[in-house]
Amino acid sequence: MARKTGQIVGRGPRRWLVRVFLGRDRESRRRRYLSRTVHGPVRQAQSYLDKVLRDRDLGRRVEGVTVTLDEFLDRWLDTAAKPKLRDKSYESYESLLRRYIRPVLGGRILSAVTPLDVQGAYQKMIDRGLSSRTVRYTHFPTTMVTHNEAAARRRRKERHLHATFSRCCAVSNSRTTGSNNLIAP
Repeated sequence: MARKTGQIVGRGPRRWLVRVFLGRDRESRRRRYLSRTVHGPVRQAQSYLDKVLRDRDLGRRVEGVTVTLDEFLDRWLDTAAKPKLRDKSYESYESLLRRYIRPVLGGRILSAVTPLDVQGAYQKMIDRGLSSRTVRYTHFPTTMVTHNEAAARRRRKERHLHATFSRCCAVSNSRTTGSNNLIAP
């Protein structure tokens, strides 16, 4: 059975405590939680919980949580790359990322890494005298990781636009489908 990662607790009329498990502290190994009170209907508390869980799962900054590129690369290599790649390819990806990307960008927060930062890492590789082939080989796993984050951003934007368009259409349809507009058969 999967462990619950978020919960909603009633705290009075139209008041809800939303609590999300954020993982364990690195030094003390104590559990960390995000707890917020939401005023309004339970649906509003559920949407806030969904948003926080989605942000946490995508590696974006949730209040008190920062996922670095190093942590994300470790998780990506284990969950996305290792099952799909041969052992030699996996070792090559891990080596390239360890030697060239992690020292330059590894400590940065994942959501703060921009394409310009990645390009800067490539330029540092060229300045060190590495061949264009090494830069190209390093580019592939790096783009796979940044592509996942960019695709998630694109999906969020598309969902937002779709929801906005749907609300807009619903408002205009409710205005035009009044009882005065009905046509007798």
